[in-house]
Amino acid sequence: MRRGKHSVKTAAIALSMACSAVATTLHADVFTLSPRSGKGGAGIAADALGGSTVSSEDIEINGLETTLTVKLLKTSFEDCVRTLIRAFPKAKFAANKTSLLMEVKRPNGSLERVYLVRIGGIFPVIQFSMEFPKGLPKNAQWPAGIPRPGGSKPTSSVNLPEKKFVSVSFKTSLPAERVAEDVSADLLSSGWKEFGSGTFIRNNPTEIIIVTARTDDKGVTRGTIIRRPLKK
Repeated sequence: MRRGKHSVKTAAIALSMACSAVATTLHADVFTLSPRSGKGGAGIAADALGGSTVSSEDIEINGLETTLTVKLLKTSFEDCVRTLIRAFPKAKFAANKTSLLMEVKRPNGSLERVYLVRIGGIFPVIQFSMEFPKGLPKNAQWPAGIPRPGGSKPTSSVNLPEKKFVSVSFKTSLPAERVAEDVSADLLSSGWKEFGSGTFIRNNPTEIIIVTARTDDKGVTRGTIIRRPLKK
């Protein structure tokens, strides 16, 4: 059981970023459900599928404070998708065979996002949900303590204060190789040690930084940098 709880917490960290950025980065060739727009119903989407809450913690996305709630669902992934589409026909949907993102505007003007992932087992689906009182701020700021590659512009940032987890997604005209060089030079000069490609570690306190970047066929590089404590 401990292993299960640990897996949920690890997934929550990774998927909190997806919940903040995926709505603006979905590619039509990956997702099979057509996006739909408009206002949803009056019901709370996060409660539409029931489930057991396993964690709820404060989170900041693009500087806006909200709460990330994680639930385990006993309903199959396919039934979850059908239920949400029926209950919120005017929401925005995007999904593939293993995950679904739903975004619905509430009557009070707030924005609710629900992210489902198929995991199998006794609880076949894990649900992540967040609500933004006035929508998600678009003007992301670069977080302190994370190296910034030259010419990069932040597209979203995530901060989990309790876990001391910080991440930033960005884009730049620099090639991915140059991004890696810039970050590496910055970190190595500050006492960090490289531990494999794109991974850096330092002690006192023990922390890890993970850098990923990819240049598309239009010459735009998009990447993510994560910084978090590393337990020994």
